Amino acid sequence: MLTENRLDRRFFERFKVLGPAYAAIGPGFERMGHIINISRSGIAFNYIQHAGTPAILGESFIQISDNFQVISVMPFISILDDSGDLPDPHSSVEIRCHRGRFGPLSRNQLDTLIGFLEEKTQFELIKN
Repeated sequence: MLTENRLDRRFFERFKVLGPAYAAIGPGFERMGHIINISRSGIAFNYIQHAGTPAILGESFIQISDNFQVISVMPFISILDDSGDLPDPHSSVEIRCHRGRFGPLSRNQLDTLIGFLEEKTQFELIKN
């Protein structure tokens, strides 16, 4: 959800993920959560904030996985980490939403990402 102060800078259309898919960031990929939406240029996912500070913004790597295996590890630039939707306003669990864009991808990483989009979203690649 974007406010007047935030501009959506994604060049590619975003897609909701069908079925379970996860993203994880951090030195040991300890911040893991459900992918909310994904495009060829970036991703947004919710994660549960454990004790400590929220994820640090900046350059890192993101790991994308489905229910069975890690699909790819890609360069990633964190753009925003803010409060997500709480399932219960009386809950002590803090859900955060992390957004960012992919860094420069190799041809293999881009092909893997497109394959993920084709398999896990309503994405249809237009072939010339």
